Amino acid sequence: MRLHIYRANYQSYVWKNSLLANQELPDPDGNGWNTEDGTLQPTLMTKSPAPVGLVELLTCRCKVSVCQRGHMCACKCNDMPCTDACNSMGGEQCKNPNKAITASDFDDDDDDD
Repeated sequence: MRLHIYRANYQSYVWKNSLLANQELPDPDGNGWNTEDGTLQPTLMTKSPAPVGLVELLTCRCKVSVCQRGHMCACKCNDMPCTDACNSMGGEQCKNPNKAITASDFDDDDDDD
């Protein structure tokens, strides 16, 4: 919501100064916008879309230790590893190529925000 407010505030500033002949507009980068490949894009979020605990609860319905059907495995389709909550239990025989997520993988990410 904060980024949307930044974009709306920036846009209202542009409109407020629209009748000025020479506008001195602030850079939109950092005001809810970012530049990607020369194109201005809205910044939609700065953090993970879901809490780590919720992501860990994603489960698939594969049979025990046969997580190999890529189009059927919800974890594999979403580029997520199988977890202990999955029927396959993410064990050694699980055919999902995505690595298991550990708590240490997320400890480094929390320092950036």
